[in-house]
Amino acid sequence: MAAVHVSSNLGIPFGELKGKMMSGDSLGQAIHALKLGVDADAAARQARSQARAQLAAR
Repeated sequence: MAAVHVSSNLGIPFGELKGKMMSGDSLGQAIHALKLGVDADAAARQARSQARAQLAAR
């Protein structure tokens, strides 16, 4: 779910992000590889927080 948020937040195509993660990259590593110049750790933290909030709202 966090990957969906990253895709939306950063404009990274979900399929590309998913592909990197399926090949063994962490969410942060995938962000770093696909979106240079972005603080990948902060983006991953934000997306995980959004995912937790979304799950808690259910």
